[in-house]
Amino acid sequence: AEMRQTKIALIPIVLAAAIAAAFLAGCGANPQYFHSKATLEQPATLAVMPLVNLSKYDEASDVVMNSLLIQLLDIGYFDIVDPGLVDHAVLERRIRFTDRLPLATMQELGDTLNAEYMLLGTVNEFDMITNRMETVPLVSISLRIVRSDSGTIFWAATHTRRGDPPESVFGLGRIMTLEQLTAFTA
Repeated sequence: AEMRQTKIALIPIVLAAAIAAAFLAGCGANPQYFHSKATLEQPATLAVMPLVNLSKYDEASDVVMNSLLIQLLDIGYFDIVDPGLVDHAVLERRIRFTDRLPLATMQELGDTLNAEYMLLGTVNEFDMITNRMETVPLVSISLRIVRSDSGTIFWAATHTRRGDPPESVFGLGRIMTLEQLTAFTA
């Protein structure tokens, strides 16, 4: 109970490190936003909504979602709502696009799932591309954490990363598959 009373004004170190640190290491500037006056009780309850898939790869959202859930569970900052319960609530309400929920739907889901926050997002790209006569993976995701009761954006980021690091010796350390890149991206 005492731990819940702990207020944290901004959590760029914890949240960004968990979700995007590997992402930031290999790609230039990526936009990120933190609500300047937001506070977060630790641990906060977070419902991770199914990601919308805009890529050509049918299972991209599942691959990214699994990697994202592992990262969120690993840091232990959030109490994560069981993904099965989230999926059931989304299917029951016939919600097709979980990246743009009306406030009333967000509030209803927050109440149903007992979640103070929701993570909403999109897999923008998930593909193998040809770059300098070699094929490398490309992953691009947009994520945001919002308050379920108000829709206020607490944190948002868009990140894109390719699997071709600027330097490598004989290809060692290269990321050559979408699954490897996703593990570093989420």
